[in-house]
Amino acid sequence: MVDTASVKFPKAIKLFFIVVWFTGASNVSASSSNFVAFELFELSMNDFKNFAGEFGHKFSEKYQARLTVMDIKLTERHLRSAEAAAIDGPNVEGIFRGYEINFDRYFTKSWYLSLNTGHYTDIYQHQNLEDQKLKNETFTIGTGVGYLKQNPLGIQNTYVNFNLPLRYYFNSIDETMLGDTRVRKHLIVNNLWLFLGMHF
Repeated sequence: MVDTASVKFPKAIKLFFIVVWFTGASNVSASSSNFVAFELFELSMNDFKNFAGEFGHKFSEKYQARLTVMDIKLTERHLRSAEAAAIDGPNVEGIFRGYEINFDRYFTKSWYLSLNTGHYTDIYQHQNLEDQKLKNETFTIGTGVGYLKQNPLGIQNTYVNFNLPLRYYFNSIDETMLGDTRVRKHLIVNNLWLFLGMHF
């Protein structure tokens, strides 16, 4: 089985988000510049196992900084999907764990470009062969593009953020066989994330 030990603070983050959401969110002023969100796309493809989200501060109309936190138990279905394309073959699951700092610059009201740096741990484990496991840790650097929509569906102080980060693994994962399943090379890695959150 894959080591599913998660980061130390997801429960506190979830509690904080719930408290802010239900107590006083309606009193947030238009000038508020902090935000917090859950990631839905990656989580939904992996049965909402563990936690993924972002926290940030908007400095002005053009600049913001975000910390994305990923601690996701990856299902075989997702790893084999066209979206992930991480493995070829059955019986492998995994963990995707990382922290990434993003510096964003808006070039329209909603579209922005990013520079990012982070640290990621990827774990792949064959479900039937306990000795067949791959673990890789690496620092990363990259870029990205995103689209942030304020007050979707007219709900005050909320936002949706579509984010497409692209990163370079300094310590790449070479093509590896776990049983009869091939883990593909990881050197330049991209994701497609959907954050739903609120300003406070």
